[in-house]
Amino acid sequence: MEHESYHEIMQRGRFDFPIGFYYVEKYHPRFNMPYHWHMEYELIHILHGGFTISLNDETIHMVPGDIVFVSDGIVHGGVVDSDDTVYECLVFDPQKLLLPANYHAANLDQIFSHTLRVRNHFTPDDQKLSAVIPALFNQFQQHQPGYELIVIGLLYTVFGLIIQEKQYTTVAVEPVESSFAQLQKLKNAFRLIDEKYSTALTLADLSNAAGLSPNYFCKVFQNLTKFTPIEYLNRFRIDQACVKLAYTDASITDIAYACGFNNLSYFIKTFRRQKGISPGKFRQKNRE
Repeated sequence: MEHESYHEIMQRGRFDFPIGFYYVEKYHPRFNMPYHWHMEYELIHILHGGFTISLNDETIHMVPGDIVFVSDGIVHGGVVDSDDTVYECLVFDPQKLLLPANYHAANLDQIFSHTLRVRNHFTPDDQKLSAVIPALFNQFQQHQPGYELIVIGLLYTVFGLIIQEKQYTTVAVEPVESSFAQLQKLKNAFRLIDEKYSTALTLADLSNAAGLSPNYFCKVFQNLTKFTPIEYLNRFRIDQACVKLAYTDASITDIAYACGFNNLSYFIKTFRRQKGISPGKFRQKNRE
């Protein structure tokens, strides 16, 4: 599968152990997951409440104990059911972490090349994987000496069970689907939002980036994200503001302007509508 040059670029863990672990609850900056994509794999585990996630054009409702496997290059994002939802994520590149060896290289290569398409939704009924994957998350929660070795071993176990339990479908050739082509175009709009959210983006800017007419772009975009492009843009801006409120000492006014809002009162109103709390209270909650 070909991918555009843009993808979510974040520091995942340490340079020598590139796995990102995220424990997400109400006041986490990304509580509602904005639509994005990256070249790493991701595991999402629901601990409490509910979460509705979209993977390309497929929608999955997750409940406690459910696990979603996100392959590389998949556009994904979601919304929580309620404020008491808690979930955790691991973002990793198995090709950097799992050393190639003759006895398993062929199996892993089939997954990495997408010849085998891994099933994306596991429930507690999938007993073996539902025992191993939470244990993987627990290693990051406990963070005891030597946890890195256990994590690598558990990742091998996860991929081994995927093969052994036949938790995949075989793909002879990359399917040609109109929805797939549309998603590739939408990635250009996501890229523009990610890179230029601090500027005065318009619907015309976004539809031009996707190479679609404004009306058709709105239809395709809303079918995927459940938001209009401008609604999504403002949600993305508020999510970026949450990150800045949580991790910087910049003033609320400076953050508003840095996130593309040219009116402070409108920023505060939009923030409160989306997060149910003022920017100042959000910052305070993240520093308690």
